[in-house]
Amino acid sequence: MAARSIRSPPGSLPIAFGAATKTVPFVMDGAKEYVFSLRFGEARDTDDADGQVIATSTVRPTDEAIRAALPRFTGDIEQIPPRYSAVKVEGERAYDLAREGIAVELAPRPARIDSLVLESRPDPDTAVFRVVCGKGVYMRALARDLARALGTVGHVAALRRLRVGPFTERDAVALDRAEAIGQEENAPGFLKPIETALADIPALALTAAEAQRFGERRAPVARFVLGSHSAGSRPRRGGRAGDGGGQGARHRQARGRHAAPGAAAEPPARLRRAMEPGGGRRTCGPGRRNGEGACSMSITPERRAALIKEFAQHEGDTGSPEVQIALLSERIRNLTEHLKTHVKDFHSRRGLLMMVGQRRRLLDYVRKKDAARYKALVDRLGLRR
Repeated sequence: MAARSIRSPPGSLPIAFGAATKTVPFVMDGAKEYVFSLRFGEARDTDDADGQVIATSTVRPTDEAIRAALPRFTGDIEQIPPRYSAVKVEGERAYDLAREGIAVELAPRPARIDSLVLESRPDPDTAVFRVVCGKGVYMRALARDLARALGTVGHVAALRRLRVGPFTERDAVALDRAEAIGQEENAPGFLKPIETALADIPALALTAAEAQRFGERRAPVARFVLGSHSAGSRPRRGGRAGDGGGQGARHRQARGRHAAPGAAAEPPARLRRAMEPGGGRRTCGPGRRNGEGACSMSITPERRAALIKEFAQHEGDTGSPEVQIALLSERIRNLTEHLKTHVKDFHSRRGLLMMVGQRRRLLDYVRKKDAARYKALVDRLGLRR
């Protein structure tokens, strides 16, 4: 019935229980505070220390140059999210596409940074910053762009979240301690009241009678609450009195994906349609054929037969998950090569993203059915797990 922040390696993470889950949108809209270390001289594909080095530089900016550049990254700015982020592209997560080796262009997104301060300079390669910002700001993108503005490259070497809304690291509970809380009789003592999450939102004082009418959702109270609007303004429609004008009170029911029954040997039909003979196959348009007149993006009958023979699970098998994933992987590789020279072929790019999603769902199906089978298949195809 309350919320609490947990101290984990990346910092403070608020967790809501019971009725406090209704306050999560207000907490997430609150200010965030971070401390991160920017390592100069190496750009990485993930923009943090876990990625592969993709560029280097010998330039190391001075403290004066860093402080002079900070105002450009304060206030309302625009950021291009990292390639490895949860941003969706044609319905697919950017990090899934990045793991597949598919290059996509992410659009800039608005961001608000209230404060950006150079905290310390442990060595010429490292600078430590403290940031106070709004929702949806990527520290990895901030570090990447700041390094570029200073004439070098860089990535986030360390990151820690100190505060989310009213929940600070000072009041947090260590993760291993939190796991044991549920077994203790005095567990509620570790929780903060629901009102903590609402400390920063506007409030309107009501008398006892007004509060009673407000709870009954009677029209006079709605008129009283909306009466605080300026003259000529119109109240937000679509929400009941007491639900914040419809904000924070609407819940969307997630659509669950139903897996095939445990006894089934094949995945659901909707995952197989694209790989049925002739299913989802496109003809090549002008400029998409090689010198021999064959489609450079399709699979030749000989190659298709070889893949089916290699990955078939039994005689006559043409539609097992292994065969479908192998065929999809071949088509994805062909399309990826095609798009390297036809960057404006958006139709093919959309088809590529759809195939990546189909392959991932099939791989998820195999992994849930048999982890060893999944591992062997991924290794044979040379895919990232």
